[in-house]
Amino acid sequence: MEAHVASTQPTQVNKITTPCEICNGPHDTHNCMENLKQAFVEYASLRTDEAGGLVSEFMASQDARLSKFEADFKQQQSEMTDKIDTVWKAIINRIAGTLPSDAVKNPKLGTTPVLSVRSYPTIDPQCSLTLLTQSMLSRHISRRQPFPKPASSNRD
Repeated sequence: MEAHVASTQPTQVNKITTPCEICNGPHDTHNCMENLKQAFVEYASLRTDEAGGLVSEFMASQDARLSKFEADFKQQQSEMTDKIDTVWKAIINRIAGTLPSDAVKNPKLGTTPVLSVRSYPTIDPQCSLTLLTQSMLSRHISRRQPFPKPASSNRD
């Protein structure tokens, strides 16, 4: 099977242009280099008009997405606030000494803490390790038991 490719002759197209109104050159007036500022303004306005429709459509879709996001966010914020309130009430009830069933009060609520005679410096009162150390020290002082001695290592 043979393929015949027809040879095409280049055709010449003559563009009819009107001479420039500013310099009478062979180009359009808006492309004239003698008035660069006007050429830029026309070019920029042409490109802005072309993109104008796309930008407004984009902004409308973004506004719709933003309003949906705001509504979802407010709903989640409300749900989270309700959950935090529930947990907060449970913590307050625990601190007040009530059990979750609210049937029996904590018997230790009326006890008073025992203060030791000797005070120890604390690094951070919020640190649980410091509180644990203070608790251990107060037990040893109240029982008058000696502290355990560290195991000695033999270095030969």
